[in-house]
Amino acid sequence: MITVAKVTKTCGACPAQWEGQTNDGRFVYARYRWGYLCIGLGDSLGAAIAAEGGIIFEWENPDHWHGFMEYEELVHLTKDAILWPDFEELSLV
Repeated sequence: MITVAKVTKTCGACPAQWEGQTNDGRFVYARYRWGYLCIGLGDSLGAAIAAEGGIIFEWENPDHWHGFMEYEELVHLTKDAILWPDFEELSLV
């Protein structure tokens, strides 16, 4: 199981996305758009965006127009693969 030590929500909707760092220093990037959630892992943020360290989670919503997700839903959907912090930081630009 991947343990994320810190996570920041960087976009609220279309896509909903988070950037974070694991407890062992790797980076994670979670993006939800068009009903598809994908979480990549990498040695840098750019590498995580490109999923150079692998895709650690994927999920598809039957509603392919969907692009909004709350942190609580992200945590719930990924609970068997990723341990997230209790709270997300916000950096919505």
